Amino acid sequence: MYELAEYAQRLRLKAAQFRTGAPEPRDWPAGLLDFVPALTPRWERPVHLARVAEAFERATREETRICISVPSQHGKTELVKHGLVWLLLQRPALRNAYVTYSIERAQRVSRPLRMLAQHAGLAPGGTLSQWTVEGGGCVTMTGIGGALTGEPIDGLLVIDDPHKDRRDAESATVRQHVRDWYNSVAEPRVHPGASVIVVHTRWHPDDLIGQLKAEGWETLNLPAIAGEDDAPRQPGELLWPSQRPQKWLDAKRANSEYDWWSLYQGRPRPRGGALFGEPHYYTELPTSGFASAFGVDLAYTAKTRADWSVCLRLLRKGDDYYVVDVQRKQVDAPAFLLTLKAMHAEHPARLVWHASGTEKGAAQFIQKKLPALETKQATVDKFVRAQGVAAAWNAEHVLLPERAPWLASFISEVCAFTGVNDLHDDQVDALASAHHACTRQRVDPRTVWGRGIMPRRM
Repeated sequence: MYELAEYAQRLRLKAAQFRTGAPEPRDWPAGLLDFVPALTPRWERPVHLARVAEAFERATREETRICISVPSQHGKTELVKHGLVWLLLQRPALRNAYVTYSIERAQRVSRPLRMLAQHAGLAPGGTLSQWTVEGGGCVTMTGIGGALTGEPIDGLLVIDDPHKDRRDAESATVRQHVRDWYNSVAEPRVHPGASVIVVHTRWHPDDLIGQLKAEGWETLNLPAIAGEDDAPRQPGELLWPSQRPQKWLDAKRANSEYDWWSLYQGRPRPRGGALFGEPHYYTELPTSGFASAFGVDLAYTAKTRADWSVCLRLLRKGDDYYVVDVQRKQVDAPAFLLTLKAMHAEHPARLVWHASGTEKGAAQFIQKKLPALETKQATVDKFVRAQGVAAAWNAEHVLLPERAPWLASFISEVCAFTGVNDLHDDQVDALASAHHACTRQRVDPRTVWGRGIMPRRM
């Protein structure tokens, strides 16, 4: 049946080209990897996604159900688009579907996808939501929550990025909505013999790939940097070294350890585990060419079980961060004001507090008394905000003094921090704010000991 449909398709294309003067259809490469640069010369042959291409090719021969995790910004969606066009060239009578996290994004993908199909000689018709080819085949484009009723899938269902972002992926309600939609809307449309490929960047242990893997689906993970268990690749081997080199990956990891393991390594870590590893120490502080900042976290009240007010001083030179001083008192924000003024007067530097919406009143009061205080809107929770400094800490770039009166309580809190029901996290938040300020501060090479920048006491 497929051979007759393909033959009829070729006859119709030749007739259309005779009428319009369009060029003759070309013989495209048989394999998907070679098809990508043949159809789009500006793209290189995506050998780093060879195993994804193999899944598409297998779907033309046998029923395939596979989950594939691919790092962020590694060309996944481009290969999917070319794969759907390649599939229709192989089997122009098949009815397929492309699903992503929203209908709007599906339609944004549909436009360039139709252009690729047209360039390949398929003469797509229909709409952005469902475009057809001569021979009876089609691609239905929709989002999670969208309609598929009445749209049979006897070819391939591709689910590409069903989770929009971390906020959605970390919501149990949203994750359940994605799974319920797959179970009740998508799965019933898949005919016997048809294939399903779920391909997305990982966000959470219980995202769609995590759920399907737990049910026994075939899974494939392509980490940006291979680990010990990623054969046939060698440990440390980059997935796409020509376009995503080590330096680029290092910058992504430095930005957030939490995101690194999920978005780039395909191994999302659940909250509740320790974020900071063993501490590391310094014996001497830099004497010139450094940046300096204070991180602040202020409490509401001075009750026994209330949060503490904290001010932490941090220096940065090169890639290293030096924790110089931590002042911590179980008092409310107004009572801590004198401590803030004294620390800032002795060592003038940026003074940063990531305050939540409920802390706006306290922030305004403090700023009237101490205009140097910078209050940043806390748009993410403390666990996410701590990712950058945790990555630097675990890479041995955050250093502590060997002796200090505040050292024991500081290490205890930081190394016990999990982001889930921690008894205390104020010093972690102050450390994250100071790290954020220092990282984004230009180092003045003229800064030297004795100009009010470095401490007069240890």
